[in-house]
Amino acid sequence: MKYFLSLIVLLFGFGSLWAQCPACVPDESCVPEIAFPTLCPEVLPDATAGNYYETSITFYMPAELEDPESGLVVSLEVIQVTNVLGLPYGLSFELSGDDNFFYPSEGEQFGCATICGTPLLEGLYNVTVYVNATVIAFGTTQSITESFSVPLTVLPGEGGTGSFTYNNIASCDSLEVVFEALINGAPSPTSWNWDFGNGNTSNLQIPPVQQYTSSGEYTVSLQTTITNYLLQSVSVTALWNNWSNDADDFFGLGNPDPFFVLTDGNENIVFTSATQDDVSSASWLDIDYWLTNPPYTLQFYDEDLITENDFLGAIPLNFSPGAQSFNVNGTQGILNIISESGDTFYDEQVFTVFPDPTTEFLVSEDGGVLYYDDPLLEEFVWLLNGDTIPNALDSALTMVNPGVYSCIVTNEFGCSGVSSSYTLCPEVNIIYDPFDSTLSISSGFTSYLWEFNGLPIEGENDNNIDGSLPGNYSVTITTSYGCEVESSVYTLTVGMDEPEAATITVFPNPSDGLIMLQKGNSPLRNTPWQALDLRGSICASGYTDSSGSADLRGCVSGMYLLRVGFEHSIVNVFRIAIE
Repeated sequence: MKYFLSLIVLLFGFGSLWAQCPACVPDESCVPEIAFPTLCPEVLPDATAGNYYETSITFYMPAELEDPESGLVVSLEVIQVTNVLGLPYGLSFELSGDDNFFYPSEGEQFGCATICGTPLLEGLYNVTVYVNATVIAFGTTQSITESFSVPLTVLPGEGGTGSFTYNNIASCDSLEVVFEALINGAPSPTSWNWDFGNGNTSNLQIPPVQQYTSSGEYTVSLQTTITNYLLQSVSVTALWNNWSNDADDFFGLGNPDPFFVLTDGNENIVFTSATQDDVSSASWLDIDYWLTNPPYTLQFYDEDLITENDFLGAIPLNFSPGAQSFNVNGTQGILNIISESGDTFYDEQVFTVFPDPTTEFLVSEDGGVLYYDDPLLEEFVWLLNGDTIPNALDSALTMVNPGVYSCIVTNEFGCSGVSSSYTLCPEVNIIYDPFDSTLSISSGFTSYLWEFNGLPIEGENDNNIDGSLPGNYSVTITTSYGCEVESSVYTLTVGMDEPEAATITVFPNPSDGLIMLQKGNSPLRNTPWQALDLRGSICASGYTDSSGSADLRGCVSGMYLLRVGFEHSIVNVFRIAIE
């Protein structure tokens, strides 16, 4: 049943139950060869942070279907989408069904949904969808509640305005953005005036990477100005003397006839001044030529009608407003350039740093409940030993099993974080099984260290040990998740039949190791016995012979417990000394 419900969930897996997206129209060609819930298309396009996103999906819901895993034929009566968690901040969806209900049994076999909005945070999201499905199988109506996670990728929010680009528009906790101005009026001089909203400014086309370390909104603005330069006037006060060696200047009463030409960055002559006759100094006013294709050069000449013009020097123009003096090969003078702002462009964009959620949970006084009381938190996914705990999605969790607990929380802005861990160590209780004469605790721990009367028992590293010897037992365990727990002491008292014990005697005590057992006035024949040292190790065992004797001479001198009786029956224990 879960298999086909998981496909149904895909039909509704992206969005909010309170959406304002455009209406959708189902694609009724979305029908598989075998009647089974189907989603078209199978893969949704990725979203991009900061960019508007809109797409539609169509789903097919047959009234009757066969579960491919079990072969069970069921009727699909009603589907209700009850909740959606984990949706990227800024996205929502609109279902075509009324109040999120769909009725395949009544012929409503096609539906659709529109997903829309502007996601702001990049990342891979697990959108968790909750549905109730009413099905009929074997004539019985069943209501099934399921939750499923569907991934959705939001790509980094690269984008731009008309005059600058950026590589990210929002983030949680902090934001790093790379900017670049798009408009460059070259060869006309271009200036950029950045204000990044974080206290930093820049006049570079590609400014330094900007950091935003506090939550809030930051308005970034850029004013781009293309500056126009105007050659206003040129004056010469002296000229290079190589103009005076030709016939034109001789007939001109010994004075030159200066003029100049202006060449642009393509070495084209773009302006030629008027010639001023028979002067060694001259001024050209109100030239008013816009310098839009630098670099520019002024070339001065002496105009000759008979011979070639005499070259008097060339001056590169410096794009700096104001009067500029020059002197090249003796040609001296002043030129004046003025600047005027040309085209100006202005754009701004808001960048957002969302606060990270409060991840640390609180622990109840009795230590049994982990919980949050932050109203800004909206989603909770509890983990045990790194795995999600099914249906543990509330702000509080009652711990049941030992292990390491943590929680993935998401706040109202869609920012997620993982809490620190809380380790719940297991309780260790020793249980005695009188039928097997064993002491045991739960299995699955990393190591076990058993003790008897305060001393370690060598070789016992499992979850159970032999409990045939009365005394005080304890065990210390370690777990794979860092716990070391010591059990309480378990005192094992082997049951004794007091009237029976009163009729059994052991002598001599102390002895050399050969002892006699007597019941009343008669030898205790063919009776099992064990001699155990105070660490629980058996040093000798056997059955009494026909005379009621037991041979303990294989044991070294010391104190021993003598266990007398049949297996699984009440036994008698005596403390004896061997000299």
